[in-house]
Amino acid sequence: VTKLADLEAAEAKIAELKAAQADAEAAQKVDEAIANLPAVADLKVTDEDAVKAARTAYDALTDAQKA
Repeated sequence: VTKLADLEAAEAKIAELKAAQADAEAAQKVDEAIANLPAVADLKVTDEDAVKAARTAYDALTDAQKA
């Protein structure tokens, strides 16, 4: 087998792409949670749980996901 290195490089690239996709999906969920919050001027005390949940979700992201 003369192309084993090519196969291994392809497998590594697929793993890298899957990780990047997972990062993008995680970040998108947090973006959506933040976007679904009312405008700051319209916030009410009853929105506190949603704001805290968005912060918790953001804080749970990795640095790569935050970027």
